[in-house]
Amino acid sequence: MKKKLLAVAVAAAVAAPLAASAEATVYGRAKFNLINGPAKNDPTDTQVDVTPDVRIGFKGAEDLGNGLQAVFKLEYRVLDADDVGKPNNIENREQSVGLAGGFGKVLIGNLSAPYYDGSFAFVDLANIFDRDPASGKDGRIDNAVGYFGSFGAVNVGVTVGGLNGDSSDNEEDTSEPNKSRGRVFNASATADVGPVKLGLAIESPEAGDDKLAVAASYSSGAFGVALVYDDNGATDGTAIALGGQFTAGANRIYAVFVDNDKGRGKVADTNPWTLGVQHNFSKRTRVYAEVADNDKKGEDTAFGVGIRHDF
Repeated sequence: MKKKLLAVAVAAAVAAPLAASAEATVYGRAKFNLINGPAKNDPTDTQVDVTPDVRIGFKGAEDLGNGLQAVFKLEYRVLDADDVGKPNNIENREQSVGLAGGFGKVLIGNLSAPYYDGSFAFVDLANIFDRDPASGKDGRIDNAVGYFGSFGAVNVGVTVGGLNGDSSDNEEDTSEPNKSRGRVFNASATADVGPVKLGLAIESPEAGDDKLAVAASYSSGAFGVALVYDDNGATDGTAIALGGQFTAGANRIYAVFVDNDKGRGKVADTNPWTLGVQHNFSKRTRVYAEVADNDKKGEDTAFGVGIRHDF
């Protein structure tokens, strides 16, 4: 914990000169969960654990004239003390710099993968127990260049990663971390049509098989539902994720269910689900409680409560 606090303090000290500038913003998330669920070293037993999800970032822009801006974003995540292989338990999230204007944004660096926007984002409703499609979250792509823009009601994102021929899965939740896939093409498009939102996402690695996802959501007043179909060509696995939520004032009830067909390999098919309730004290502070079942052997049911503050 001392290392994590020291790392955050150092990051904040480095950011102080940036914060004094009108062109730069310091932002982040302080979030901790108290979970009673399967033990990490023995899934047949249960344990109580406090898990952090702490982030800090720096972003800004400089006006270059004629509607052109230079933009940057440097974001970090503080990991759990049990995570290994990261200096001082700090993980890089998006690290990018680029140009923005009426044409959209062109970025270079460690970029957020557009695949997420056209797939899992539609059912990303939970606070503790995420229920992502079988192929993983596709969080970020390293050694990448990308374009992000809007054309009327359609938003698009396109990245090409692993330009050095060695792209790794830099994700928070993946079954094959740091696996080289060569160069990777990653793209998505989303469109808002009244109360309906549609999404399409594709990932095509040089060393591997394509992934494809389609998504749709519908919202009407306090109700919202979403559906995602995800096809992972690498394993011939598919997933269908269904999410729904109901909002009443400062309170929200939500549920996510996933039908995972793992395809090839020895991994069994699963049907995980999450049910939760959330109360918003303000736009930046919330508390929540969730129960979830990962549909695996052993103690597969977990319960958690937590608090999150954004700044």
